[in-house]
Amino acid sequence: MADPVESVKLPDRSQEELSDLLTRDKVETMGELGVLAESVENDVDAMLTLDLQDRAFFTRECFTILLFWILAKGAKARVSKVWDVRDAAFKNREASQTEEVALQDLLGVVRMR
Repeated sequence: MADPVESVKLPDRSQEELSDLLTRDKVETMGELGVLAESVENDVDAMLTLDLQDRAFFTRECFTILLFWILAKGAKARVSKVWDVRDAAFKNREASQTEEVALQDLLGVVRMR
């Protein structure tokens, strides 16, 4: 069975388009989310440098997809491992906590594995 990551191709984007995407108020589509993940060159640490404070909060599903792109491209992770990491990070989360705080926790879990 083909690796699902290898079967997905992202459209090429110019540097100007990537810059616009990184500074936009929110990521509007899953395709753009994939481009955002590509633009940080699969580096989990680079995710921490993105200016998420001025960006609309992502949903948990968006975080999962973004993490999937980073891990799958950089570490050839399987979808099941990504889901395990996501579940560990979001387990028993308070509803009042922001998704950005959850992302920090999620990336912390990834670093520990």
